[in-house]
Amino acid sequence: MGVAQCLCLIAKKTPHGCETFSAYSDRCRPSCSSSSAVSPCAKNAPTITRGPYAGEIVTGDHIIPRSVCPELDNKIYDLEMMPLTLNQRKSAKIGTRQIDLAKRWNTDGLLSDAGLEAVLREGRSE
Repeated sequence: MGVAQCLCLIAKKTPHGCETFSAYSDRCRPSCSSSSAVSPCAKNAPTITRGPYAGEIVTGDHIIPRSVCPELDNKIYDLEMMPLTLNQRKSAKIGTRQIDLAKRWNTDGLLSDAGLEAVLREGRSE
């Protein structure tokens, strides 16, 4: 009997009053086995209630991909909620929205100059 992985999320305040968001995998209860149709973790997961994605699990996703800008990995402002299937089929592309947000976060002191340059470089290569 295998043990499924769960994602644990912890919000913390920094000394400057900013929110950070840490995500890590942890082991579920032993009853959360890979052989069960729906794990206890999924049963308690938030779900979409209306529209074309009704009934799907809500997942968190990085607006600016971690592969492009790792410094945003644990920042809550770089996360957005979306249905699981939509999250699974999107790619790690940088578009106008990501570039505009990176510029704003850099101006606000939330993203380093190196992070902004990484986003701009990736956006130009697309």
